[in-house]
Amino acid sequence: GLYNEAEKIFSRLYDKNTNSIYTEKAIFWAGRSALKMANYQKAIEYFNKIITLFPNSDRVAEARLWQAETLCEQGDFAGAIVLFDDAIKKADKQWIKRIALIRKSDCNFILGHDDATRYEFALAGYRKILEDNKDYNLSMELGYKIGRTLEKMGRSSDAIEYYLQVVYLFFEY
Repeated sequence: GLYNEAEKIFSRLYDKNTNSIYTEKAIFWAGRSALKMANYQKAIEYFNKIITLFPNSDRVAEARLWQAETLCEQGDFAGAIVLFDDAIKKADKQWIKRIALIRKSDCNFILGHDDATRYEFALAGYRKILEDNKDYNLSMELGYKIGRTLEKMGRSSDAIEYYLQVVYLFFEY
């Protein structure tokens, strides 16, 4: 929880050891610390350093994921969607792809308030993750989000089916 101190330590580690095997990790964790402190511009700069200095790194997709989260925190949901797409495209790790697709769908849901066609994108993303999912907690979350999206689309009877699936799943475990 000492994010300010952590960010300073990681930043110093990077500044003093630009060619160390820990450089990339130091930049990444400095960015995460800055994000936790709501220092969004600084967080984006750290994540950009990873993408620029280590373009072939496994962390590039994760840096994009956290950049997108930073934009979400700032209310730039359309910009976040672009970065979530990039994270999905670059990720080798399934957990990054899954989180990015869920959060991209969340952004589309939020933007659906002003553009109802966004609800279709949100719904497709939630359903894709639900199809590939084996985790019951995530299944309940996605079922609820699908129900909520269907409700916003005026499809109340379909929404109720998903809400009931969440209730049944809850009582099943």
